Amino acid sequence: MDHDYYAAYIRRQLSRIQYDNNSATSNAHYQLGLLTGIIAQQAAQDNKIMDLVQAKLEQNPYRV
Repeated sequence: MDHDYYAAYIRRQLSRIQYDNNSATSNAHYQLGLLTGIIAQQAAQDNKIMDLVQAKLEQNPYRV
């Protein structure tokens, strides 16, 4: 086992670690994107509900 063998081995291990880090980062970005989409969808639904309540109040302010 010489210097070149160990250097190549270490390079392979480092590239494997780099790949795992890139994969984890990519996965985190994907999950963050999904979460952002879910929050935006929920906010839109909440706004629709509040718009309906507001419209109902404007129709008859004493009864919702």
